[in-house]
Amino acid sequence: MQAETSGLRFAVPKDWKVFDATAITEGKDKAMVKELTQMYQVDESQLAQMFGQMDLMVLGPVENRFAPNVNVVANGLTTLPPAGDLAAVLGKLGATTGTPRDVTTALGPAILVPYDLSSGGNQVQGRSIVLEGPNGFATVTVSHITDEGADAVTASVLESISAG
Repeated sequence: MQAETSGLRFAVPKDWKVFDATAITEGKDKAMVKELTQMYQVDESQLAQMFGQMDLMVLGPVENRFAPNVNVVANGLTTLPPAGDLAAVLGKLGATTGTPRDVTTALGPAILVPYDLSSGGNQVQGRSIVLEGPNGFATVTVSHITDEGADAVTASVLESISAG
């Protein structure tokens, strides 16, 4: 997959599909807007704001009323923060974080923080990755219904991430 604004490219499972965020931000897909507001427990304006910031979102097949996904958001950082700082931010958003760690990608150093978060009646297993890409710093977030699924998709992203 190619994230245009950040310039990042990475692999996801073959049956995953790129999600058209403009269908949400412009209200074109009413059924999807309704489903996502329920899934994320936000109103339509909050949903439009969430999706309006995304450079790329790729969705997998729905499992237990949740679509596993990977999204990319430019984050405006100018240096890579300590991994503990990212964990603190995720905690403020209601996530329970695991042990943050430094990782190395083909693009250089990155930080990875595992977390879980309640979303739409599910316990979502997430992995937040912050790294510097060709067009600045970005956050790549992997969300899945299981730890195993989150770990597998995260490993694929980290192994394949490159400049697009």
